Amino acid sequence: MRVALLSLLALLLGVSPAAAHHAVAHDILLTGAPRIMLSASTPGTAEVHLALRNRSRHEHALIAAESPVAEDARLVGETPSVASGSTRPAGPDGIPVPARGTLHLGPGGPHILLTGVSSALRPGELVAVTLRFQDQSVLKLTAEVREN
Repeated sequence: MRVALLSLLALLLGVSPAAAHHAVAHDILLTGAPRIMLSASTPGTAEVHLALRNRSRHEHALIAAESPVAEDARLVGETPSVASGSTRPAGPDGIPVPARGTLHLGPGGPHILLTGVSSALRPGELVAVTLRFQDQSVLKLTAEVREN
């Protein structure tokens, strides 16, 4: 019965059944299936791509991330120059999730950079990722590994 309810919740939220039971942290809702994109050009690194919807009237900030498959997980802000390919870490206040808005973490914009990633990761694998917010709420989710 519990599995059926989780699958129904997953369909309604648009997330995978594996992530459905970890889909909400206070006012933050995971919208869509999170992905871990392996980097072909930089072995040992990957990016976490996902979307977070803030249902409250107040801005929240994503301040940290972690995953057991990486030595480090860093919040990265916008890419300042496509030509240089450099990125900058998110500010000390994290990455804002706008009030009644959506934060998209993905290519060409803010994202979570995983470094020291286990070389044993394979496309299709499910990996735990934990997100931490400034209000001390925590969002635990499962992301599918994909090749870039």
